[in-house]
Amino acid sequence: MMRNLSFVFLFFSMFSCIDRIDFPEDQSESIIVVDGTFSASPGMHKIKLSSSIPVNRQVNEPVSQAKVFVEDKSGNRIPFFEMKEGSYESQTQAVVGRTYRLYAELPDGRTIRSNFQEVPDSFQITEISHKDTLATFLNESGSTQRQKSIEFFAVAKNELIQEDFHLRFHYETAYQVLETVCSPFHTPKACYFYNDERPFDLNLFEIESQTGAVSFESLVLRREIDYTLTEIFGLDLYLYNYNKEEFEYWKQLKQLFDQSGNITDAIPARLKGNIVADDGSEVLGQFAVVGKSRKIKLIGNSDFPTNKLPFCGIAGLRPRPLPDECCDCLGLKGATTIKPDYWP
Repeated sequence: MMRNLSFVFLFFSMFSCIDRIDFPEDQSESIIVVDGTFSASPGMHKIKLSSSIPVNRQVNEPVSQAKVFVEDKSGNRIPFFEMKEGSYESQTQAVVGRTYRLYAELPDGRTIRSNFQEVPDSFQITEISHKDTLATFLNESGSTQRQKSIEFFAVAKNELIQEDFHLRFHYETAYQVLETVCSPFHTPKACYFYNDERPFDLNLFEIESQTGAVSFESLVLRREIDYTLTEIFGLDLYLYNYNKEEFEYWKQLKQLFDQSGNITDAIPARLKGNIVADDGSEVLGQFAVVGKSRKIKLIGNSDFPTNKLPFCGIAGLRPRPLPDECCDCLGLKGATTIKPDYWP
């Protein structure tokens, strides 16, 4: 009996020494995050600045009113102008043979910069094809799931490989929802939706210099067949060629992205890029000077067999009850009336 009482006393005494510690709900520091590329290809070049947020929120806060430049080693600066919160853009393109870096003055007085990088060659996307398929995969709970999907495949080709290529596919998506006629005085409009899904995969390729043409094909996107594909769906696909040092960032990111939970997996950590701040504070993300090619693929209901209807249906087959958003599509999350530059 005495032995049992001693055990009970020891058990409770172990926990009586533990004091409660209340941590602040938000003790995370805010860290600048950079995402940008610059190339010798025509078109819009974008640099995004944001600020990391506590883990209990889902999105970064855009950093506005910064002064953002891309500069060469001679000190010539190309200004990037803020077109929307945290997104800085310029149509000036790089000059082959020069080296460039990012330089930005933040609203809090700090400055950040990247390393200088040469302008690499581009690797051309020659074709985007698609096919409908019944995909089988494991969902987040580990159960087998089958889904009618559209798969997009890209073919890339270069006639002469005089140097090593370090390639990454990057894509943006868009689709539209067309309102229906809700009254005699209502003129239907179209709303557009951009980048509404998580990245499908990190498609990285390394090609060594060699004689003769090189081509390859890659699955770049798989998407469920639903109403987003039934009117017009656009895949805006880019193929970036990186300098070797900047490509290492994406290889490390892919290693974390592809982990399967084995004991040999890399320990998750904040992945540092090539940006430094003048005060020594931490900066995440990357600015890269790249070779760039672009290809666009548009599809709609006539491009695959499906019995899916558009969000607002078609004449004679309207959803009942009719959603309010079919009379004002701007009520849908993420909707805008700004049409993609490549839209028909």
